[in-house]
Amino acid sequence: MDELSRKYIGVEVEIELDRREYAGRSHEKRFRVVGVIVTDADDYHLYITTLSREEFRPANLATIYRCRWGGVAVLGAQNAVQAG
Repeated sequence: MDELSRKYIGVEVEIELDRREYAGRSHEKRFRVVGVIVTDADDYHLYITTLSREEFRPANLATIYRCRWGGVAVLGAQNAVQAG
């Protein structure tokens, strides 16, 4: 992605997911891949989501996921301390 100079990039992809062997069939699912430039690193953070383009703009997605994964990290640290 070295040649890109956009603040945000986005594409929609369709991925075929294989079901468990006993079901014997596949299932297609649509995802949105959003890239938000990180100016400090001159690179993009990529997010794969099912959240709609109309409701969630790229900058908002970056904030939402940063908060979500920050919360996961805090809970993981808390569980590690409690397990002691």
